[in-house]
Amino acid sequence: MSKKITIVIKIGGSSLESYEKIVKEISLLIKSGKQVIIVHGGGKLISSWSKQMNKEVKFINGLRYTDDEALEIATGILAGVVNKKIVASFLKNNINAIGQSGVDANLLIGKRIGKELGNVGEIFKVNKSHINFLLTNNLIPVIAPIVTDIKNKNKLLNVNADNAAIAIAIAIAAEKCILLSDIDGVLDQNGVIINELTIKDANRLINEKIISEGMIPKVKNCIKAAKLGVTCHIANSNRSSILKDIFKEKAIQTIIK
Repeated sequence: MSKKITIVIKIGGSSLESYEKIVKEISLLIKSGKQVIIVHGGGKLISSWSKQMNKEVKFINGLRYTDDEALEIATGILAGVVNKKIVASFLKNNINAIGQSGVDANLLIGKRIGKELGNVGEIFKVNKSHINFLLTNNLIPVIAPIVTDIKNKNKLLNVNADNAAIAIAIAIAAEKCILLSDIDGVLDQNGVIINELTIKDANRLINEKIISEGMIPKVKNCIKAAKLGVTCHIANSNRSSILKDIFKEKAIQTIIK
């Protein structure tokens, strides 16, 4: 029996407005025999709720500043509202999905990035056995990137969804990590999509500030994955049949490998 191809797909916060469309595409991928792990963000909704609560929204180098109050908002949105809506959509498509946060079963352990970002972390450890248990039992994990802090297990951290997706992809040796949002890929200095981006060129574009803001952590995480053998795809979930096109190698996208 051949081993199933395992793919990690990140649904970005900005693409969640059309999540039912992309969930349907992912469901077809699962029904075709591929093992899929979902990681999701929820940035637009976190910002919207924060503004309604008169809470300042601040980003530093493309990452959301998260103090204690902002962490409560992020936890409620990511592990609650967004996670359950996506799980419900998978169930509607006859996929047996299970919602998880990084906290559940110590799925993801994080470490704080730095004081200037508050309660923001990066992934330190992935509980591979728990993920494999879910997949073996035909449960599709839908993961919110709220994690426990390695230095204080009672403390939660907010992790960038790209960072979480790529950490999982590296840990389980996934074939691909597909990062979906509402952008087509990485642009060059002329505003043209770069179809394939080498590690060297990616670092150069960051240094030249052609890659900027939220694209910086996304590409840096892709570079880390590429060095360890995971092919990363940055693509727009709003495009028709984007996942099918990725596997047919005809998608508008940026590949980093």
